[in-house]
Amino acid sequence: MERNQVSKVILWVLLIVILAITPLAGACAKPTPTPTPAPAPTPSPKYGDVKFLTAMGGVSAGSAYGIMAKQVSHLQECIPEINTTTIEGGSSKNIIAIEQGKADMGYASHGHVLAASKGDWEIGKPAENLRWFKHFVGHALTFHVRNDSPTQKMEDLLGTHIALKPKGFGSNDPGLAVLAEYGITPESNKAAGGTISYLGTGDQARGLQDETVDAIVGVTPPFSRTKGLLEADEMFGLRMLQVDPTIIQKVISQNPDLGSTVVKGGTFKGNPEIYNTIGIMYSIYVSADLPEELVYEMAKCLFEAAFLKSMVQTFTDQITAWTPENAMLGATSPIVPIHPGVLKAAKELGLEPRAEMVLPTEEALSWMPGGK
Repeated sequence: MERNQVSKVILWVLLIVILAITPLAGACAKPTPTPTPAPAPTPSPKYGDVKFLTAMGGVSAGSAYGIMAKQVSHLQECIPEINTTTIEGGSSKNIIAIEQGKADMGYASHGHVLAASKGDWEIGKPAENLRWFKHFVGHALTFHVRNDSPTQKMEDLLGTHIALKPKGFGSNDPGLAVLAEYGITPESNKAAGGTISYLGTGDQARGLQDETVDAIVGVTPPFSRTKGLLEADEMFGLRMLQVDPTIIQKVISQNPDLGSTVVKGGTFKGNPEIYNTIGIMYSIYVSADLPEELVYEMAKCLFEAAFLKSMVQTFTDQITAWTPENAMLGATSPIVPIHPGVLKAAKELGLEPRAEMVLPTEEALSWMPGGK
């Protein structure tokens, strides 16, 4: 019996020792580390959570893409906290992407934005996310005849062969509206023995050359000749028929997507004086979701006089956009709201929305290498 009791005592002692050292062993063992989650990016307090800015231009081979890309590159220099990129697009594509949150900024014609504001576009309902940012470019509506043509006035076009641009081109509707003010419609012109056709710029020029076309309707940059008409102007000279100023204002008042502009005197051989006409306007639009402070900095950056001068020297055809006074051209009756960041910058810089272009100074025109 004594042996059994001793054995029991020994077992109880061993059990007590084991129980006593188990917590110590656990305390000494190295705990399994808990994975630490990666820290979330710290939003910039100035620009909210915006880290990237996607802009849309035109096709990569076109001038609209280059114009947009140069501005976006300058934004990267001004605002290093934001990474910028420019991708291909087009007027209607750009505003669809902005509305859908797939892009932050892009250019568009006022006509496309007007349609979007009414819901007359692919999305099927009125635009809500588009905000006006700045003037992009302006094209001048023109009515060209040969310099030696007997046609001297717009009224003289009744019963002649008139060529507009291909159907769907932005100058056709305002061109037809102007002609209608002179009593010239497709029906009345046909009744008078004339025709109205739709041709590309090259075919328009060839029509004037072989005299199968009497007048062409299209657009030209305000301070240089349309590339497709250079040869024709050099060969036999071109002259723009002046539209009555009251008709210009009437058509503009009926079409909020249009504005007024000029073509510099001497641009074409038959027009030594300044040519007043209707402007087909393009602006840059941004997303309403961009913070006010960010858009304020963007506007100040792109409204800089020194930068605008560099744009003139690079894109000589589009000088309308590249003077500070014209930065807010087309914003007097915006089709969509002006972004509050733009309004803040414009007020600080003393810039006002305007309907009519401020003509560049002779100094500004001299910046154009090889310009007329």
